[in-house]
Amino acid sequence: MELRDLKYFLACVELRSLTLAARRVHAAQPTLSHALARLEAELGVRLLDRRPRAPVTPTEAGLVVARRAREALAAVAALEDDLRALEGRVGGALEVAAIQSLSATLLPPLFAKFTRTYPSVRLGVRTHSAEAIPRLVASGRVELGLLAGAPLASLRGLRATTLFEEPLVALVRRGDPLARRRSVRLSALAGRELVLVPDGTFLSTIIHEACRAAGFAPRVVLTLASAEALRETVRAGLGLTILPRGYATPAVPGLVAVSLTHPTPKRDVVLVERDGPASPRAARAFVQMLRQMRA
Repeated sequence: MELRDLKYFLACVELRSLTLAARRVHAAQPTLSHALARLEAELGVRLLDRRPRAPVTPTEAGLVVARRAREALAAVAALEDDLRALEGRVGGALEVAAIQSLSATLLPPLFAKFTRTYPSVRLGVRTHSAEAIPRLVASGRVELGLLAGAPLASLRGLRATTLFEEPLVALVRRGDPLARRRSVRLSALAGRELVLVPDGTFLSTIIHEACRAAGFAPRVVLTLASAEALRETVRAGLGLTILPRGYATPAVPGLVAVSLTHPTPKRDVVLVERDGPASPRAARAFVQMLRQMRA
């Protein structure tokens, strides 16, 4: 059994597509298909259900193999990491999952510095929703996760470190009467047309709970999953929005960020890791550099 075949198989499980998996592992699709057939023949079980115009899905046996394959590949990566440590080197691959807002604000300087400091590390960063990142870290698909606003229950079984607290602000058009204020009580938004992130997201929960604490239910006229789309919708003249302050820094042309009080909605920005054996040296170096930059 070849480690390469296990990597190809895991790519199929995670992406639910042979085409996308082949692209990720930089292999021709026939090569990937042959590897899957070889792996199934060696194990004597069918690992994937492949039907026309339907996502590739792992069988029950495939789920078992996927879990063990991640463990096997992690063990090999740890062995390579130990050997590099004997030579005082930091290398290997490091996969990080982060929410869009952090990828666009907090992390670019860190990526640049880390890549220059550790050129032997193959750093890969994937953008995911905050709700998906704990599962990705817990499953071993990524080594580290950076997210915000997660309730404690969603982080169970993970090692979580709060990096900082980020307030939410109201983003309004420059001509809005609220734009003349540096801060307003959250209750001042009662009855105003709001465009917000969709229900069921961590950020939506924080906003709605804060509005309830301020004594009103928000009047939501539109929901959009993209913070950039929310900003542009407000700029186009529909309502106002509530977003983390990072989306208002630097200043957004045509929009004004107004601080909210009584209460001030906030979200914790959190680093998550698997709660188990020590992380690879590359991950530890990344975390140390992140903490130094936030200090």
